[in-house]
Amino acid sequence: MTRGSTSEIKADARKLRATQEQEQKQMMDMLRTSYGDELQPHMMPSNMAMHDSLQQHLGDAFDRTFYEMVVKHHREGIRMMDEFGPRVRRPEVKRMLEEMRNNQLREISDLEEKPR
Repeated sequence: MTRGSTSEIKADARKLRATQEQEQKQMMDMLRTSYGDELQPHMMPSNMAMHDSLQQHLGDAFDRTFYEMVVKHHREGIRMMDEFGPRVRRPEVKRMLEEMRNNQLREISDLEEKPR
């Protein structure tokens, strides 16, 4: 959130992080209350590779790469939701999945409009 070259990208990064933290909290609360599970989120290896790659960029290159990686990450999340969503039976999980999917589609659209 601090490596972006403009206040806009820094604000975008803060907003994305806040949204992701809220989604993770919602998922963890649901796992705990509905399933008795204390699973903690962790970074997938592919996302760690994206994160590490991003650290090699500065200025405009950082900004462009950041937006590209967030879009790629969201598309992967949507793919997983589309793959596993049809198996979801609990209404509250289905609602959460649809809300997250819609949010990520909106964020992709917003981020793709950013200048590159």
